[in-house]
Amino acid sequence: MFKFIRPIWIFSLLTLTFGLTAVTWSAQSTPQVSEARIHLASFASGSSLSLAADQLVTSFESPELTPELNRPFDVVGLQWEGEVPEGASVSFWLLDQTGAWVEAPLVEHESKDNNASVNDFITQPVLFQGTSTRFKVEIQRPSVEISTPVVRNVQLIAVNAGETSPVMKVLSSATGPRVISRAEWGADEAYRFTSDNEELWTPTYKTPKKFIIHHTAGGTGGTDPAATVRAIYYWHAQVLGWGDIGYNYVVDPSGNMYEGRYGGDGVVGGHAYNDVRNINYNEGSIGIGLLGCYEADDDGACSTIAEPSSEILASLSELIGTKGKQFKIQPVHSPTTFKDLSIRNVVGHRDVDYTLCPGSILHDDLKLIRQLSQTVYDSLNPAYRAKLETTDAPVSLEADAAFNLTVTWKNTGTETWIEQQVYLKVYNGSGHAPTPLQTAEWTDTFGRFYPQEVSVAPGEIATFIVPLKTLDETATRQLQIKVFKGKERISIPTDMINLNTLQPVYFSSLTIDHPLAVLKSWRPSVTVSAVSAGTEALPAGAKLILDGEIVAKSTAEVAPGETAIWTFTWTPPQTLGTHILHWKVTSQRKKVFGSVTQSAVRVDKK
Repeated sequence: MFKFIRPIWIFSLLTLTFGLTAVTWSAQSTPQVSEARIHLASFASGSSLSLAADQLVTSFESPELTPELNRPFDVVGLQWEGEVPEGASVSFWLLDQTGAWVEAPLVEHESKDNNASVNDFITQPVLFQGTSTRFKVEIQRPSVEISTPVVRNVQLIAVNAGETSPVMKVLSSATGPRVISRAEWGADEAYRFTSDNEELWTPTYKTPKKFIIHHTAGGTGGTDPAATVRAIYYWHAQVLGWGDIGYNYVVDPSGNMYEGRYGGDGVVGGHAYNDVRNINYNEGSIGIGLLGCYEADDDGACSTIAEPSSEILASLSELIGTKGKQFKIQPVHSPTTFKDLSIRNVVGHRDVDYTLCPGSILHDDLKLIRQLSQTVYDSLNPAYRAKLETTDAPVSLEADAAFNLTVTWKNTGTETWIEQQVYLKVYNGSGHAPTPLQTAEWTDTFGRFYPQEVSVAPGEIATFIVPLKTLDETATRQLQIKVFKGKERISIPTDMINLNTLQPVYFSSLTIDHPLAVLKSWRPSVTVSAVSAGTEALPAGAKLILDGEIVAKSTAEVAPGETAIWTFTWTPPQTLGTHILHWKVTSQRKKVFGSVTQSAVRVDKK
């Protein structure tokens, strides 16, 4: 069966400018898409593949199949009829151009509300170019008590998306971060309608709250990624009967972004419907599909594993940051409730459904994608912007002491900051949780500190004073400080301040010299030593405490850099077995930082 799809002609004249590149596009036709189907004779004749009464698994491998297309296909998949009892499984694979078997998983009906009516089984499109392929199918069940799966009437479906015109290829390579419209990548809008001119999938709208990232789990599109986008569109719209492509946007490895689902901003796509929990995550989300397969797992069905290019990450981040700003979705944000889940604002398909998508490699990059997108998001509000100028954080601070941190920020925006309009907040090093250095003067969990100045004009400096109190420790604490106008963060980037707290007296470590095993009748001599690493001397009389009891006192002052030594006769525990011993040193009724430690000893009878 050989099927050609009617082209749509565009007679308007468009002049498009991208950076330094100007392109004129006139009287270009939508590329001609063709479909070919092959019914394998052994299945088409009425026979079927099933399990014998005592079989648990069987398989079938087809001969080489060559679809009747006048050029290589861009996607290929399978459609079949049959039954799959609960607990049993049917798996299909296709042989790609590299000679590798690529799994062709069944389509999950990602779009709940379209008018598709699928009475049989259809696989997801497998994206690779070729002129011939083979398929194999395996059916299995865990026990003979489960009815046999049945596979019949298998069809191979191959789609050629037509050759992208030279002008359109120039558009794709020249656009950079610009979104390529449906008309530009060659979407045949006739696919969205029935023969009676009724829309197959009427657009509905929900305000976006989340971004859901996908991979297409196949080829990257090679030299003609627009053809791959058309092939995916055809498969979703015509083969599956959805009436449109499921993604809201598609991005190729060169960073070109393609308009997806028809209808514009806020249109509900068909990319993330969880049919197990019957929850439609399409509503309120923007689905972005990345061309390529980004799953490193051997079971991930990637014959060619891709790494996200710098171009694809840059364009994806620009798209998320720009649309995030439009719909007030901050890319870097704590999880919030979405449907039945608590998830971040930028997630992978696997975070809402039972799937490997968008692949482990891309999923591991989500934190980076959020950060890059947040940078774009933050750059899109130039009226209010703050840049850190100075901080008076000292090189070191005394432990357990209150102090004021003074921070200055420059108004790098175009609007004047008026009194109590702009304020500073302080976080711990993660940038999300409160800092333990806050004081009783704070009126908010993260503080809310206003400039000392009544107003700060563009180019002027604002001064913030933050009261803090160090902990009783020798450590480095990190603070993230951020400036806000209302709920909008205006400081770019987030700035980190390191506070180094030093106790006047502390130890770098405690060294304990006692036998690892003793008899309970022994009374060995034990030596404990510690290097004084503070700025002041350890006074004489510092007490060495073992399991709550004072066992020795120092006899002389120990200057910084010198070693304190305690020697005493030790009575081991009188019960047999292994014991954990707890040690610390106190001076002037305070624990010396760095002195708390443990050791182990085994007590034997003889």
